[in-house]
Amino acid sequence: MHENTEIHDQICKIYNDGENSIVRTIFLNLLKIFLIVILYFYLSERYMAVSAVSNPGIGYSPFIPALLVLGFLSVLAGSIPGFLSGFLGELLFQVSFYMELKPHWFFIIGIFGGICGIYKYRPQKYQILKPILYTISIISIASLISLFLLTIFENFEVGLRFFLQIILSVIIILPPSLYTYDRFLARKERHIYHEFLTHHPPASCDHTFYLQFGRTYFYFCTRCSGFVIGALFSTFSTYIITLIFNITISPEIALLFCIILPIPGLIDWGTQRLLLRKSTTESRLLTGFLIGIALHYISFTEQYAGFLLLIIIIDFTVFFIIMQLGYRKELRIWNEEMEKLNSDLDDDEVQLSSKDS
Repeated sequence: MHENTEIHDQICKIYNDGENSIVRTIFLNLLKIFLIVILYFYLSERYMAVSAVSNPGIGYSPFIPALLVLGFLSVLAGSIPGFLSGFLGELLFQVSFYMELKPHWFFIIGIFGGICGIYKYRPQKYQILKPILYTISIISIASLISLFLLTIFENFEVGLRFFLQIILSVIIILPPSLYTYDRFLARKERHIYHEFLTHHPPASCDHTFYLQFGRTYFYFCTRCSGFVIGALFSTFSTYIITLIFNITISPEIALLFCIILPIPGLIDWGTQRLLLRKSTTESRLLTGFLIGIALHYISFTEQYAGFLLLIIIIDFTVFFIIMQLGYRKELRIWNEEMEKLNSDLDDDEVQLSSKDS
């Protein structure tokens, strides 16, 4: 494990070259929204939806985990991701499970997330009392706005129930949660670079990217991170499609995905391994993303399992051939450089002998 700032400085330089800093900003914001939406959706399904407070047929629960997670992550992510996450999370949940949509809840949950994100988190911000009080005040304002809107669109009783849920789920729990997060992850600057996560030594840190939590930086392999995100996205989107349209992916389409989607990753990695070009952060993330989607669809191939096994064997055969060719090419280049270096040293020795004579 490496905990020095040199790696971080190198990666920051890579991201700040050209438009990579813009790409990183866009990617991270999309990733934040995606993860918050997934957590909001599954917590709403597992426990209770935030909008269930307006349904008299569902038992009332004073504590809503989805509301707490939305508020907490909105403070970390910011106002725009908070609004979009709340809006999209509630929209997807209602489309998936409700017979009749309640569009005002999309905006109320979105507005709540957006207001929570206005006073955005900064490292070491919650080690003093004043920011904690500011956060409580902002969430209280969001609660009152929600109470007002729900009184208009539903009735005062529903608004009051939701107001109480915010107090018990967010206002009481969120401030100590932010303090704990800030205490453990922002007390000092740390750089967690472990080859188990990066798959590359520090010399190849341009093949990694980092996620910042407080003042702690965790580094991950770029292509593998795209792979994990692709698998999560594919799993979630397939589940949503199944719930909304009551359809499943056919084995033929799944097999086609499994054949086609890994090809860009093999080309991107292969051309880099053969020293024909250098992969970029964007290409590694994208190709890893496609491979992650393909991996998820393996479970849908069913009767084509034997044919898929043959395809996998072919892919790995090509992989090992390219790896071997790349190794030989690197060895040849290294030998040529050593020969040139030895030749230069011999020339220098001849020149020195001539001068001595």
